[in-house]
Amino acid sequence: MRTLLLASSLLIAPPAFAQSIDAAAPVLTPERVFADPSLNGPVARGVSLSPDGELVAFLRSREDDVNTLDLWAAPTGEGEPYKLIDARALVPEAGELSEAEIARRERMRISQRGVVEYSWDEQGRYILAPLEGDIFLADRNGEVRRLTETEGDEIDAKVSPQGTWASWVRDQNLYIQPLAGGDERAVTTDGDGLITWPRPSSSPRRRWTGTPATGGARTRPASP
Repeated sequence: MRTLLLASSLLIAPPAFAQSIDAAAPVLTPERVFADPSLNGPVARGVSLSPDGELVAFLRSREDDVNTLDLWAAPTGEGEPYKLIDARALVPEAGELSEAEIARRERMRISQRGVVEYSWDEQGRYILAPLEGDIFLADRNGEVRRLTETEGDEIDAKVSPQGTWASWVRDQNLYIQPLAGGDERAVTTDGDGLITWPRPSSSPRRRWTGTPATGGARTRPASP
């Protein structure tokens, strides 16, 4: 009986009451489903634990642009998550990617922009991240320093085991730069297909580098 009375009251409700109900109900359109911010909310991806186990780093979409990723960190103990690298604060306007970078991202199934990958150093003091073709170095406190600003795309950035050098690959050549300051130095110059440095399984005396044709070629390690 109560249900019947409620239904009857809704049917005879004044027009103003009915309009207020309609106004309060949002309409979900196909455009809103694919618009920003995402209906799912920010989702963490690329999660990794720092070598000392004190921080968890992860990539998360911006609230105003689901296709652009920032780098965040969260303490494993007490504390709130905080942003380590704000992609749009460092590079406000995303440029055009090179054909080689587009192909590389397609192989890795990366469709977002901003910080799409990163790597810890072995002590967990620094994170190196490529951002729109250049390399940025972040410490645990969120201090960020730009290491490169070139027309080419730097990829596969690493910090040396002693934490004194950074390395990356640009135009299939290996470059290193002291973190204490100074210019970059080319370790290879012939661009013979170097695509990564070093492999985790490399020996102390030699490092393996991948090549598109052979799948690997031995090179002598750099001094750092």
